[in-house]
Amino acid sequence: MTEAAVPLSQILTVEEVAIYLRVSRATVCRWCSSGKLPAFKIGKGWRVQRGELEGFIREQRGHDQMSDTPLIAHSLLDRQ
Repeated sequence: MTEAAVPLSQILTVEEVAIYLRVSRATVCRWCSSGKLPAFKIGKGWRVQRGELEGFIREQRGHDQMSDTPLIAHSLLDRQ
């Protein structure tokens, strides 16, 4: 069975994740390498799927604050 391709607009860089979460890039890299934040590598750089980041945020917040509203603003993901 093959996985469906994820659109590039749904793939975030370490810098994008760090800006959104207001943490350092080093913190995001540490979370990625430890497995705390599900991620994958392209070359030497980590990448995070938008859905995985949303799940990570939900886990950190607790399930009591979940809503139907997307957690990540679309403007963060706007790419031409």
